[in-house]
Amino acid sequence: MDANSTCKLRRKSRTLAMLASLTLTAAARAEAPAHKLMLAGYIDAPGGRTLIAGDYQGVIEQLSAHGFAYQTNLVAASANLCVAYIVTRQWRDADTTCDQAVASARLQLTDTSLWGKRDRDEQMALAYSNRAVLHRLEDNASGAASDLAMARQLAPDAEFVSHNLAIVASAKSAALEVSAATHR
Repeated sequence: MDANSTCKLRRKSRTLAMLASLTLTAAARAEAPAHKLMLAGYIDAPGGRTLIAGDYQGVIEQLSAHGFAYQTNLVAASANLCVAYIVTRQWRDADTTCDQAVASARLQLTDTSLWGKRDRDEQMALAYSNRAVLHRLEDNASGAASDLAMARQLAPDAEFVSHNLAIVASAKSAALEVSAATHR
């Protein structure tokens, strides 16, 4: 098998195994409708199968010690741990871990091919998008918007990015409508 075929096969494998989308219902205020934001994690990575099973505490137990499993794939493990902390509403740990996921993705070394760059960009977009969800749940609208803008720049066609952008934009639009109505 030539290098190009190997790269395509590896890319296809990563793409198929890469994302496991989860929905998380944002904490809704009484006057606002609930919105669903999308978190993404890695299936074939440390904590991935446990994450898909919905055992978020199990993911935390597997990965929070940053042991061998965590160290084998820092990018995916930190992303999966970030998701688990967000879903279980452990905000302080989520902040730290989601920041680590972004930092790990930035530092990820990839091959210099077009596919390698695209994989790295998708990994970074996933980390930024998850952190944007966290910011949104923490009522940090500017942090969420900034992270989603980065995610969009890196992977504009990623479903988790476009979905979260639409949710944040609709929330912004609704807030503007409420604000305009109260100023009349």
